[in-house]
This record gives sequence, C-alpha cells and structure tokens, in this order.
Amino acid sequence: MKKLFILAFFVMGSLAVSAQGVEKKMGTSASASQLYFEAGGSAIIYSLNFDSRFGKKETGLGFRIGAGGAGSEGVGYFAVPVQLNYLLGENGKYLELGA
Repeated sequence: MKKLFILAFFVMGSLAVSAQGVEKKMGTSASASQLYFEAGGSAIIYSLNFDSRFGKKETGLGFRIGAGGAGSEGVGYFAVPVQLNYLLGENGKYLELGA
C-alpha cells in the first residue's frame, strides 16, 4: 500500500509540473483557471486543487478549492481546503492576498 501511495504521489506530481500557464498581457480568453497537485500545502500532505478568477482577467478576485488528505493503517483524514484570494499586479508580476 505504501509503495502504491508513493507511486501515485510521483505520477500526480509529474503531471502537475507539466501543466504551465501561458502569460497574456491583456487578460485571457477564458476565466484564468488552473488545476494542480500540491504537496505539503494547505491539506498538509497532498491535495488536488482548482484555482480560478471570478472574471475573465488574470487579476482580481478569485477562489481555490481542493481535496486531499492522507492515511495509513486505517487512520487518516480528508481535507477540503477553500480559499478566497485577490491578485494585484500586471505583466506576470502578481501579489496574491488570500484567506
């Protein structure tokens, strides 16, 4: 079971590394959103997250929601990290404020 967890961790991590956003100067054609895997983040061990803006720009008000957790030998937890955030800046240089 432990080997399967480690293998799944590295496979999901390698998929997240290859998913990179493309910077655009005047906004995006769709709502600026990403799906990514995070290790050691808001769900402590690992989580799969979706991050998006409420508008069609890369800046402004947005949100993040995910699912993650860990378990071993019948003991574990499940986490649903949720965040409301705001991006300030331009030309690919942003400050993210969130709670």
